[in-house]
Amino acid sequence: MTSAPAGPLTIRVRLGLALALALAPVLMMGVIQAAVAFHHDSEERRAVLTSAAERAAAEARAHIDSAVIMLQTIAPATVGLDCAPRLAEVMSRSAGFSNLIRFDRDARVACAAASVPADPRRSGQPWFRRLAAGEKTVIEGHQYSTSAQGPAISALVRAEDAQHSFDGALVAIIRLDSLRPTTDRSLPAGSQVALTDSRGAWLAGGLGLA
Repeated sequence: MTSAPAGPLTIRVRLGLALALALAPVLMMGVIQAAVAFHHDSEERRAVLTSAAERAAAEARAHIDSAVIMLQTIAPATVGLDCAPRLAEVMSRSAGFSNLIRFDRDARVACAAASVPADPRRSGQPWFRRLAAGEKTVIEGHQYSTSAQGPAISALVRAEDAQHSFDGALVAIIRLDSLRPTTDRSLPAGSQVALTDSRGAWLAGGLGLA
């Protein structure tokens, strides 16, 4: 018995190989173009996210700076019997604050717009010691604040007497959600940023951007 001739099959194989060789440059070009497009898309998204993070940081910084200026402005009025009503009035007119507090030079609560948890170790806290040592302002983050009932930022300002000696501190407790950036429609859905201080220490996270 003789086998079937291999001529037609050989022609088909050769035609297939010739077609594959002819299309190879086209296929390779398609792969290269896809890789370039993916890289371009990644770079563009990175630029968008970086720009959004910078805007979010600027908004948060501006909010915190305004709180510091406000504390410095009202400092002279935070003495005497009118202290607590004065702080309560300011807080009612300032969105984002969960408490405004005046501590005396021994870290005791002199007055506050809302209740303040007792803390016998307050005078030994790093922020209080830094203010007592001469720093004008301190910013601290809290993953949970009793006053804010959640994450918060504390803006702390040194208080001084008529002789410019340390006389305690004024504190604004700022709710983290009040620092949430405004909606940016150029961002992918669900984008978030974390908030850190100037030294890179973690203050808080989960600030929704979009």
